[in-house]
Amino acid sequence: LFNSTNSVQALSDYSLRTDRGAVLPLPNRTIAAQGYTVLDAVELPLQLSKGDRIFLWHQPTGELRDAVRIDDVPIAKSTNWQNRWQVVDQITRGAANSFAVHDELVINEVMYHHRPTYPEPIEVSADTILSLGTEWRYADVPGDLGTAWRESDYDDASWPVGQGLFVVEDPNVALPGPRGTPLPTGRPTHYFRTSFEILGPTDDVKLKFSHVIDDGAVFYLNGQEFARVNMRDGEITYDSLAFRSVGDAKLVGGIEIPTSMLRAGQNVLAVELHQNSINSPDVVFGAQIDAANLVSPAQAYEESSEEWLELFNRSDRPVDLTGWKLADAVKFSFRDGAVLQPGEYAVVTGEASTLSQLEPTIRILGSYAGSLSNDTDRIQLLDEVGNLADEVKYFDGGYWPEFADGGGSSLELMDPHADNNDAAAWRASDETARSEWRHYTYTRVVAPVVLDPPINFQELVMGLLSAGEVWIDNISVIDDPEGAATELMQNGTFEADTAESAAAKWRVMGTHGRTQVIADPTEPDNNVMRLIADGRMNYLSNHVESTLANGARSVDGRTYQISFDAKWISGTPQLHTELYYKDAARSTILAQPAQSGTPGRANSTGMTNLGPVVSGLRHEPVVPASDQDVTIYARAADPDGVTALTLVYRVNGRDEPIRVPMIASASGEYSATIPAQANNTVVQFYVESVDGQNAVAVYPPAGPDSHALYKVRNNFARNAIRHDFQIVMLPDDVNRLHTPVNMVDNNHLGTTVIYDGQEVFYDTGTRLRGSMFSRQNRAGTGYNVRFRPDQLFRGVHDSVAFDQNGEEEALVKFVALQSGNLGGSYNDAFQLVTPSGSGGGATLTYLARHSDIFLREQFENGGDGTLFKFEGIRVLTSTVDGRPESLKLYQPIGWVGNFDIQDLGDDKELYRWPFLINGGRDRDDYSRIIDMAKAFSLTGDALE
Repeated sequence: LFNSTNSVQALSDYSLRTDRGAVLPLPNRTIAAQGYTVLDAVELPLQLSKGDRIFLWHQPTGELRDAVRIDDVPIAKSTNWQNRWQVVDQITRGAANSFAVHDELVINEVMYHHRPTYPEPIEVSADTILSLGTEWRYADVPGDLGTAWRESDYDDASWPVGQGLFVVEDPNVALPGPRGTPLPTGRPTHYFRTSFEILGPTDDVKLKFSHVIDDGAVFYLNGQEFARVNMRDGEITYDSLAFRSVGDAKLVGGIEIPTSMLRAGQNVLAVELHQNSINSPDVVFGAQIDAANLVSPAQAYEESSEEWLELFNRSDRPVDLTGWKLADAVKFSFRDGAVLQPGEYAVVTGEASTLSQLEPTIRILGSYAGSLSNDTDRIQLLDEVGNLADEVKYFDGGYWPEFADGGGSSLELMDPHADNNDAAAWRASDETARSEWRHYTYTRVVAPVVLDPPINFQELVMGLLSAGEVWIDNISVIDDPEGAATELMQNGTFEADTAESAAAKWRVMGTHGRTQVIADPTEPDNNVMRLIADGRMNYLSNHVESTLANGARSVDGRTYQISFDAKWISGTPQLHTELYYKDAARSTILAQPAQSGTPGRANSTGMTNLGPVVSGLRHEPVVPASDQDVTIYARAADPDGVTALTLVYRVNGRDEPIRVPMIASASGEYSATIPAQANNTVVQFYVESVDGQNAVAVYPPAGPDSHALYKVRNNFARNAIRHDFQIVMLPDDVNRLHTPVNMVDNNHLGTTVIYDGQEVFYDTGTRLRGSMFSRQNRAGTGYNVRFRPDQLFRGVHDSVAFDQNGEEEALVKFVALQSGNLGGSYNDAFQLVTPSGSGGGATLTYLARHSDIFLREQFENGGDGTLFKFEGIRVLTSTVDGRPESLKLYQPIGWVGNFDIQDLGDDKELYRWPFLINGGRDRDDYSRIIDMAKAFSLTGDALE
């Protein structure tokens, strides 16, 4: 037995117990501080076998102090591995334990979640074979023509010829095409006929039909009806009226002409146009047919099965791997006689044959059993006697690199001699050199969206659908590319901008707020936009935008060409572009390198000396009063030794940083003291460490930009009923959080959370939540707090949310949860301390909500699908100074009040903003939502 304390311990205060029920009081003697004692067979008369467990109990408190499972070889606790039990190389009764330590090999790189193949829609080019300005024959005499007029062999030679658009409309109303032939009013119905030619077989011909209609119409091809608009089911006559009135006629597309109706040669298109009222003052008709030519087929989303881990011999001697194993996350036994030479790399993978085809020059030792988790897992390397030679427990974010989790990078150890179980030693592989610049261009005809909101701003909007980084250059928006070809961008090249600064004529917001201009490292004379997204974009904020030049507007029926050069760097390749709102919208999948990481060779982020690795950072007291000093504690380790630790702190984030040397205790823990501060003061701190080679490191990893904080609270007392949840932020961040132009930003600002005055969560993140109405009021706004994956709240929650206006909702949710069968999402009520000090108190707290943890527990495979949030349509109306190129305000805000679940067409971009994806963003799958929306719009027999 070993006394790890600094005081003498009475052995008689302890007893040994076995899992078979035996209890053995220990002898009446003492153990010196940091001392040993040995129990011989006389003092330990227990019959033990391999697999039995022994427990050490402290009698006065009834606490379990230690436990061990008996093995058939001598085992002891190893300080090298956090006091885990290991096999000894010799028995050392009454002295320090002895082990044959293997530290030559290190787990040097891990690919636990390779990037997926992203979904891409079918890509087609459109050839217009019937334009809005096409000539039609039309019946100029009123009266019912029956049904013969729609047949392909009908003689329409006596009908006059006119050119679209056919129109009677206010001249001030903008139409999506040229005004052609006027029509008489006062008639319920007008008849039209034209023809077009299909050369060759029709089996593979795909025709898209678009129309401009005021008010209703029925369309026929070669005598067969293929669509009707605003007309009821059943027989249609000359006197039939459209069931709704159209305000200003728009170009509406998305109708596919059935291939079975087409004929090789001439095809006759016949249309009957109906008014909503015999007295309708306006008449508009036009039609367009585009032939779709396949450019590339659709590509489905697919996860990659590629995963592997790399070993590196960092020593100067060869290591025989006979009897060695990988354990825990995956299982693998190394081949007898396999040797890893000094400085050599080797890879173990899930599929050796597949990886060898991708990487034919590297050494692959074999295929392991099992698979690596995409969230967190522990990989153990065991030597020939089963002792730990190395161990890594990784996480998918927080201090760990997030883009190693499906973001196109592997997890790389920067310094092979650093502690590779610490997040600060790892980086995501740098794929910049592999990635290439590509040119992207697409053309769209702007069509009105269903329930098109009032558009108060004319701009190009860009952003990523999830976190990531891309570089962009030569952005262009061309109005009428086949005609006047007018450029609408004010600054698409960034050549006049200063590197490391904001781009002129661009606004960057929210999750995309770190975007700036940089010089292309491979071409320093060329400026590019470095677009950085800390989270997904949306249409209100959290994107980059630029107002169109010379007051240009996005006009329905006009053709626009959007193009840019882009280079993917990390994270998602899903780049969304549109003309606000949803016009000419497209989500482009940027090209990514086929391979990621550096298996079997030097790491892309490698360095010779990372500096000390710091751990165990904490402060005491956790919630100080104004008369209390605060002590900061930390530990540090480095192969070259640690020469100095310095505490760096700032008061309220505004004063100059103060540096205080940290002093090491006998146990190796360093400490320094921050003097007492005034009530409500916020203190930010981090540790700077230096090793024997003068390499410097900081912890938390962001150093001066990290958020290890505490706040002085004279009035703190634990609530007897509710858990205390304190959100601590720097004053400047609090003001930024509540600034009106940042109201709907989704980027989480740096935070420390203190739970019940005891548990501390450094470097969490906080943003506002709730409607724009509640966010105006500091005392009433909601909060969303995000936790690091390596320190989840209550061990399971990566975020929690607070609603300060949810008293009635809290009651309903409580009843639902307690019912046992109505479903519930684990809500609670906490005693909230807000970052601003306004509001707080008893607050409705959302824990699981509709997150993966809730879905997986409520439904089989519930986390595998796509989760949507019904957002509706909000309308921005103003800026801070009334100028369109200034930052927007989110109050006052307009709404499209009658928006509902309904058919918006076949293009998923039309559903993107009303239906936000909250889970499964990589899949970007709107197919089920589109199916549901179409079902909601069915009427009559189709609905039945």
